[in-house]
Amino acid sequence: MTGSARAGARGISFCFPAYQDAGSIGWVLRRGREALVGSGRPFELLVLDDGSTDGTGAALDRLAREIPELRVLRHAENRGYGATLRDLFGAARMPLVAYTDGDGQFDAAELTRLLGALRPGVDLVNGYRLRRADPRLRRVLGPRFQRAVAATFDLPPLRDWDCDFRLFRRDLVDAVPTTFDDGTAIVEFLAGLGERGIRFAEAEVTHRERRSGSSQYFRPGSVVVGHRNLLRLRRQRGSPPIAWSALWSAPVPGLGGDPAAGSDRKQAY
Repeated sequence: MTGSARAGARGISFCFPAYQDAGSIGWVLRRGREALVGSGRPFELLVLDDGSTDGTGAALDRLAREIPELRVLRHAENRGYGATLRDLFGAARMPLVAYTDGDGQFDAAELTRLLGALRPGVDLVNGYRLRRADPRLRRVLGPRFQRAVAATFDLPPLRDWDCDFRLFRRDLVDAVPTTFDDGTAIVEFLAGLGERGIRFAEAEVTHRERRSGSSQYFRPGSVVVGHRNLLRLRRQRGSPPIAWSALWSAPVPGLGGDPAAGSDRKQAY
């Protein structure tokens, strides 16, 4: 293999779903670029604006003139998180794909932590949050929701499967296509990967308060659609009834339980 071919095999498409992120997307992209320039890998930055109305599109136009590696994609109207990720991954040109959100709750420069866990034989590196910088209600309900969903769909034993900072092989997107347009697509993707014996590793990432915008999930309409789609996914997969009892079970290390448990886990399994 030539030097250029080896470099290409290490290339990364760093993807960012964006919705109402005018106040944060510039910082996020610059931090991601900083990490990738330092890595010495070939890379591209992809952002998909999912029908924002707050000036995110104009901000991306300015950033495209500043950052030569940036490609900007757009949805004419808001289609949802799952649809946005599906279109981003489909447009990725590199053999490795990373993604995190455009709202700045994760520092894109910490991609270096995920790269450090990407050893031979690892197919996907999942970030995990030791401390969640969310409002109290989400800190209380989030880990319980994770346990219920993980138990129902037999997700891989990740300590924080709902952490949207990941790095994986591009070909996994074709191996496990998703069909849901909301966040249910993440559950669909991880469950499918688990069935195929994909090897995972984990790396700690820092979680911050949102730099701009607001959560699109914890709204009545989104919650109703999300739970309805989880029920649809359960029927499609023939999974057992949703394990609501897990909402009140003791903390489970690896699923948003004791934040000290397994904090040194970066091994593949």
